[in-house]
Amino acid sequence: MVDFFDRSGADVIVRGIRTETDFTYESYMADYLREHNPRIDTLFLHADPLLASVSSTEVRERLARGEDVSDEVPAGILPYFRNLH
Repeated sequence: MVDFFDRSGADVIVRGIRTETDFTYESYMADYLREHNPRIDTLFLHADPLLASVSSTEVRERLARGEDVSDEVPAGILPYFRNLH
């Protein structure tokens, strides 16, 4: 992630937070990334409660099976996910 951050010219990493467990994990990850690159800022966004059960792993698995994920992925980024497979 540190290398990708620099190569992409990003200014911030945006992470969705669904639960307290997510927040704890992502906080540790943000600290680790900043230790390795002081330019990295992480922005946490609280997930819509209706989507709190959605995980990226589940979405990738459903895509791999050829299933429709439009009910769990925002329309604006759905084409990106479809291009991954």
